[in-house]
Amino acid sequence: MFPDSSFVRIVLSAAMLVVLCRSHVRGEELKLQPNVTLQQEFNDNVFLATADKKADLISTVTPKLDLTARSEIGEGSLTAGFNWLKYIDNSSLDAIDYFVQGNGGYWVSPRLSITGAAGYSRNSRPDTINAETGLAINSGSVRQNYQLSGTYACSEKTTTTLSYAYGRENYDSSRFLDTTTHFASTGIEHDISLYLPETKVRTTINYTRDETTPSNVENYSATVGASNKLNEKWSISLNAGGRYTHSEFDVAQTSLAIARGNKDSLGWVGDLALSYNGLYTNAALSFKRDVTPASGRAGATERTGVGANLGLRFTNDFSGYFSIGYSLNKANQDEFSVQTIDERSLNVNGMLRYVLTGNAAIEAGYSYAAIDFVQGNARAEKNIVSIRLLMAFPFRKDSGRLTADTGPYTIP
Repeated sequence: MFPDSSFVRIVLSAAMLVVLCRSHVRGEELKLQPNVTLQQEFNDNVFLATADKKADLISTVTPKLDLTARSEIGEGSLTAGFNWLKYIDNSSLDAIDYFVQGNGGYWVSPRLSITGAAGYSRNSRPDTINAETGLAINSGSVRQNYQLSGTYACSEKTTTTLSYAYGRENYDSSRFLDTTTHFASTGIEHDISLYLPETKVRTTINYTRDETTPSNVENYSATVGASNKLNEKWSISLNAGGRYTHSEFDVAQTSLAIARGNKDSLGWVGDLALSYNGLYTNAALSFKRDVTPASGRAGATERTGVGANLGLRFTNDFSGYFSIGYSLNKANQDEFSVQTIDERSLNVNGMLRYVLTGNAAIEAGYSYAAIDFVQGNARAEKNIVSIRLLMAFPFRKDSGRLTADTGPYTIP
């Protein structure tokens, strides 16, 4: 229930990111802010089951500490806290989940910058839907992630990037496989505003390796793309290209022998984003297709996803947020995955926020999720209605004020 030694190591690693700029940080550039969120929710399917659904009232208390630092040559942030969950009827699900996330950046020179991130979290909820894929996860898990990247300005108009990320997720249930992911990427971007106003073009090469006990999937992709700021409020970004995927997996020949099989495949990848940023309204449309880790399954999945979100500020103290997303995950047996994957998920979320004072706000939310397991001809649905009280306790009067912004609803 309580953090292990790995969690402590992540806290220390993330804290190092914050002090990247310690030698140049003055007192006014350091901010330390405790926060707490009290949430009460009604969930009509706490196990995300396809049949025999169980409803419950869930109380969650989330104390959190935010630390930020900034200087002329760097910046860093550290967020750490825990979720105390209490179920009224299903008391066996009561838990204390914890999380820590650190981010840092260091400007080596006017041309070269380095950024890093480290995170560790424990999530015990059996109704989890993976935010990246839309796949259902009926199991608690522990996730850790690390990232390091560098950006170099070759000229005033051209920049290059190189990055590496590592992720590891361990699941409580034996139904899901522990997964390790390696990701590397390099790219170059060039500003062509001389020919097309507010336009940048780019090319990117990516490599991903997903490892589970029965399978390894390596995916290589290359894309070309462009982004354009149409005007002060509208912007668009498009990337498209191809992929080559090599999969290795265990193939059971007899009850006593297991052989290793492999398969190569080609396909296309791409993403499109259109966004609007106004004074009182924010909106975005997105589309993405790629091969991505399959959230505890044996291999990867080819995911196609579309989404939209809308944020509205009605007054200085009152705002609302709405989002909808649809994901299609497919993988034939022994293609990207040992098993066949055919899941389609729909997620709808809505939230209203009212700022009571500069350090307190109240939110009312509703979310709906539906997952179709096509291969098993089954469907899981859940509805959640929640109310939250957010409170910030800044050490300085000029920092940490809650606002009725139109973005994701977290304490600043």
